[in-house]
Amino acid sequence: MLCAIHQPNFFPWLGYFDKISQSDIFVFLDNVQIQKTGSSWVNRTKLNCFGKEKWFTCPIKRKPGYIKINQVEFAEGSWKDRLINTIRNYYKNYPNFKNCCNLLSTLIHEKNTDNLSEFNIYIIKNIAFHFGYKTTFIAQSDLSITSNSTNLLIDICKKVGANAYLCGGGASGYQKNFLFKANKIKLVYQNFFENTNNNKVFTHGLSIIDHLMEKPNV
Repeated sequence: MLCAIHQPNFFPWLGYFDKISQSDIFVFLDNVQIQKTGSSWVNRTKLNCFGKEKWFTCPIKRKPGYIKINQVEFAEGSWKDRLINTIRNYYKNYPNFKNCCNLLSTLIHEKNTDNLSEFNIYIIKNIAFHFGYKTTFIAQSDLSITSNSTNLLIDICKKVGANAYLCGGGASGYQKNFLFKANKIKLVYQNFFENTNNNKVFTHGLSIIDHLMEKPNV
């Protein structure tokens, strides 16, 4: 049983969905602290604006102290219309513009919540279902786990019954691999590479929106 764990990002890149497709269980790391200042992948994403990368950031309320991702709320609601208008402007000449724009507009508006994490999880799950993935989704906040760092990842794997953990290529900088071995959990590395064989200028890490506009199915 292979488990992947990641924060619920805002319209994440294709590599995020590749991790979902490989895993049996995907756990949203929603019960950890959000970045204290500035924006992060949890509330912003990178779009392709006529060959140049452009950030789109949804505004969130900044409260003092320790704030968990699942406690964060949107600062206002008009960002949804701005996002849809931005998508229509940037991607109007893409091959799958009409169908994908309709899909995204529906998803963006039909989830009526002020909670950032709930919105992101809803979007991610529905795009994964659109791709036909059979992955089981679980939120960290539903698991009642209080550990942190590498022990948190291990405890999550144990809680969901996984004997293998799928990690990204950059995990070696903070992850204590020997603890996985000690707990009899196999480490599996994702090794994902984006396909650059297209006619557009390649930009790493663009939102899944860009991929949907080019290739609606994975």
